[in-house]
Amino acid sequence: MTWLSQHKYLLIACILILGILGFFTLTLKAQWVVDNISVKGKTSDQELFQAFNKNGGIFTKLTLPRKDPNRLNILLIGMRGLDVSSFNQGPGDLLTDTLLLVSLDKTTGKAALISLPRDLYITLPYEQKKRKINEVYTVGYDTGGEKVAFGLTKAVFSQVTGVYIDWMVRIDFAGFKRLVDTVGGLDIYLDKPFVEIAQWQGVGGFRLPSGLNHLNGEQALFYVRSRFSTSDFDRARRQQELMLALKNKVTNLGILSNPVKIYDILDIFGSHVKTDADIDIPQGIALANQIDYHTITRLVLSTDNYLYHTTAPNGAYILLPQGNTFDKIHNAIVNIFAKSFPPASLSYEPR
Repeated sequence: MTWLSQHKYLLIACILILGILGFFTLTLKAQWVVDNISVKGKTSDQELFQAFNKNGGIFTKLTLPRKDPNRLNILLIGMRGLDVSSFNQGPGDLLTDTLLLVSLDKTTGKAALISLPRDLYITLPYEQKKRKINEVYTVGYDTGGEKVAFGLTKAVFSQVTGVYIDWMVRIDFAGFKRLVDTVGGLDIYLDKPFVEIAQWQGVGGFRLPSGLNHLNGEQALFYVRSRFSTSDFDRARRQQELMLALKNKVTNLGILSNPVKIYDILDIFGSHVKTDADIDIPQGIALANQIDYHTITRLVLSTDNYLYHTTAPNGAYILLPQGNTFDKIHNAIVNIFAKSFPPASLSYEPR
């Protein structure tokens, strides 16, 4: 009788114990993630007002869109982030490079990606100052920390888009880079070479040849951050492109059935992501499975559709809504599942 046959029950027991320990470890890790990424509690209108008006003032309630029970609107923002030494290049750690609204129709399973440019010029509530929209998060953070930053950003984007922002998720550059590397990189196809020289002169610029390209985390980060090669609108299109590529990589290659990969992804989320989402894993999985990812509507707000460019009093490049009202933008986003939009223009606009 071989050693294997003599000890097969011991081996089976060890495998079961390891499986139980692995499940227990992942469960603990998942709980750590939930505890670590959660921005506790919603910020009320009154709390935001008090944070900005500590010396008094007349409270005026913000007019925000009503919550749609059949629709889920998630604001995804990307930034350099705090305490990220490899990407810490000076001021602006909390300025938002990526501003992406992910909208899901719970009834039909339709999904939409809507990109807003960071140079959109808005009047900030409570302060009543004109600012670029990519400054909103950092103003809120400097005023009252993470909770105020989330509340203020959601309020501003609800006003700009015309839809109620249910959840917000922020991720920093290092987290995005790690996530791409963890899933084994991303594939993109380019009709022509992609060249960015001005933005990364110290590392010799960034170049990709035409054809199929396999991007590691650093290359993917350069690709979505580059803005001098074409325009900020094209950057938004590239951000949507890589987000869909990442979603396809995660769902199509069985990564979520690999315990090691799941553990690594949980670690990334716990270290680099913050959200005020009501995290319900079973409900989230059910909703994700319901979405028809083959018919995602994509919209980039640009000077080709709803915006025009001008200069601020300080000479800065800014974008304003055509007609100086957000009505057309509201109509487009509210009714986006009944519309179709052409790809964003790749035309260059001076910065």
